[in-house]
Amino acid sequence: MKNVDRSNLKVIQIAMPSLFFALLAVVTWIIWRQQRIIDELRQRLAGTDVQLMVLSRQTDDHFNSLANRLDDLSKGVKTEISASRRQARGDLARLSGGLSRQLQEATHDGNGLSGRLDEVARVGSGLLDRMGAVEREGNQLVDRMDELAKQVNDLAQAGPAPAATVATPAFPSGALPSAPQTDMITLRRLRAGKQQFEAGRYDESRKTFQEILAVRPDYPEARLYFSVSFFRSNPSDATRYPQVEKDLRSVLSQDGGNMMALETLALVQVQRERWADASELFQKLLILEPDNPAVVNEAGFCAVKLNDVATARDYFARAMKIQPHDREALSMLGDCQSSLGNAAEAEQAWKAALTLVDPRSSSGAREGVALSVKLTRSAAGRSAWEESLADAQFGQQMGQSPLLRTYEGLSLMKLGKSSEGRSILTQMAKSDDAEASDLASRGLQESSP
Repeated sequence: MKNVDRSNLKVIQIAMPSLFFALLAVVTWIIWRQQRIIDELRQRLAGTDVQLMVLSRQTDDHFNSLANRLDDLSKGVKTEISASRRQARGDLARLSGGLSRQLQEATHDGNGLSGRLDEVARVGSGLLDRMGAVEREGNQLVDRMDELAKQVNDLAQAGPAPAATVATPAFPSGALPSAPQTDMITLRRLRAGKQQFEAGRYDESRKTFQEILAVRPDYPEARLYFSVSFFRSNPSDATRYPQVEKDLRSVLSQDGGNMMALETLALVQVQRERWADASELFQKLLILEPDNPAVVNEAGFCAVKLNDVATARDYFARAMKIQPHDREALSMLGDCQSSLGNAAEAEQAWKAALTLVDPRSSSGAREGVALSVKLTRSAAGRSAWEESLADAQFGQQMGQSPLLRTYEGLSLMKLGKSSEGRSILTQMAKSDDAEASDLASRGLQESSP
């Protein structure tokens, strides 16, 4: 037993160094591995630090950018608030002025209020009559439909008719068909005539409605469309005016609020230069259509022809509120203001009209030259020679004008450029334009020593 223990002890003693070195190798490897992991973690931490530094700088830059943007936004808001305040003050001032003008207009129009109320009553009565006529015509249509339904039932019960007995009704020439057939054909022809009228084919629609009147002379709608087509197909033919006026007054006697009849009759009076009658008709139209800019302009034009310049100015100002970019209304408003002695208001209206002119078209160029003449003459009238020169030269860019050329020379003379101005005036004194020639001659006489 003792010999065995000694043998085991001896084996253990021999193996102990090997086990020690093996364990040492394992521990060494473990320590090396842990150190490797620690080094990797340190590298990662170092990279993270760099990223944190970059992110910190980016964050700082971002916050700085946001701060700058907030500053800019604050400045912009303050600017907008300031501009809004200024605009609000201006709007309040304009509103106050507009209210004052409206109060003046209301006071000015107060005297005619009673007459307008009477006119409203008359037009209202005409509308009631028209509604009654529409109701009666509707009842007639219902009766016609009942008759047609009865005829259809009779035909259905009788069975199909032989082909030889079927005949195509002739209209309007030849023998007239039966009453129900006449009504249906009339309605079809009325629809066809209205389509031609809406398409602007007034000669064709006139003939169509004339055919209807040959069969139904008492048909007021056909009479209305025939008369309007007759006028519109050639508005300058004065020989048509008496017949058109007679027919339209007949329509208005049954339907006093018929706008097409009122408008066409008013235009006939304009063509005949019966300004008082035309003005009265446009007044009736304004009761029915107070916001129609064309009617307001026509009423203003009639007031000009009747030498009621203040009323005309009010009409054109009213038209501008309805349609601010109406060049013709602006030009006429400027003319009225000039006639009333309001030079600043007149020039403001003319300049606004000039911005709406298209000089590429011949009509636009002519309008531009005409407006420039008005502006130049107005500026010269108040001795604003630099403005007069600028307006004259600008107008000549759109077209030749002896009067603008003369004002250019006169303005140059007044501004001390005597040699250049005298040369132009000497040339324009020989012009065929009488006004330009007279103005140039007077300018030369005034400048003579």
